[in-house]
Amino acid sequence: MARRRLGRQAAHELASQPSLATALALLSTSAYGRDLQGLSRLADAQRAVAATALWHLRILAGWLPPGGADQLRAVAAWYELANIEDRLASLAGDDVAQPFELGALASSWRRVSPGSSVSAVRSGLAASPWGDPGADEIGPIGVALRMAWARRLASDAAGASSWAAGRGALLVAGILAGGLRSGKGTTPGQALPGGAVASARRLLGSGWQDASTLAELTTRLPGSAAWALEGTTAPEDLWRAELGWWNRVESDGLTARTATAGPGPEPVVGMAAALVADAWRVGAALEAAARGGDPGLADALA
Repeated sequence: MARRRLGRQAAHELASQPSLATALALLSTSAYGRDLQGLSRLADAQRAVAATALWHLRILAGWLPPGGADQLRAVAAWYELANIEDRLASLAGDDVAQPFELGALASSWRRVSPGSSVSAVRSGLAASPWGDPGADEIGPIGVALRMAWARRLASDAAGASSWAAGRGALLVAGILAGGLRSGKGTTPGQALPGGAVASARRLLGSGWQDASTLAELTTRLPGSAAWALEGTTAPEDLWRAELGWWNRVESDGLTARTATAGPGPEPVVGMAAALVADAWRVGAALEAAARGGDPGLADALA
């Protein structure tokens, strides 16, 4: 499974390509190549890369003893989150991709997918591990789902508590940055939907809620979360913080994979996280190539 990752240096080469077409040709010989045939749109290619990583997670889950897949569902919940958001978008009349095939890694999709209205989807979520998002609008539901994903990582995935706290920090930083860009000065505590507040407090404590700048937010977060925002003082810094989070997840995941020769959940969760992080990096590299090759992003990915 580790050998199926593209890795940082290859992602750098991918991001340096002058077009998406040349990047896809280069990627076609990798483990991601199977589902890329005939694709020419960036969004389709990124979706195919993500689906390949999900397939690898499903293979990994199939190797585990009975009950072992429970550890991977929290990691794979990102894919279920994407399916739920697409279902909500389709209810609003948007064209969406086919849902990710979750197999045994689904936790709530079968309950949520039949929902014929936003309120029906919300009811399905409330009766699932995602919990009630506390809103009936698509945007706030998405925010609540993302915070719930971080909560589920912390509670259900072995060794993932620092990743989860960092993920929560990035989410509230994005909310604060949005308020700063708009000039509204909205604090994270004011903007979070009701269903996300309890999860955020479990991950981040309470001092962050009234922060008015990104620097202030970082100082108000516990150390377990503040690491994700180190050096982030302006909204335009957040993309580097996002990249840093994925790099930390991959590094920690690979360390967990090799740290012990004995059985246990942490090496499995670590490998799963490293696979998902690699797919995220490949998706970012494809976006850089689609822009004609972005030297700054290419260097950052390496």
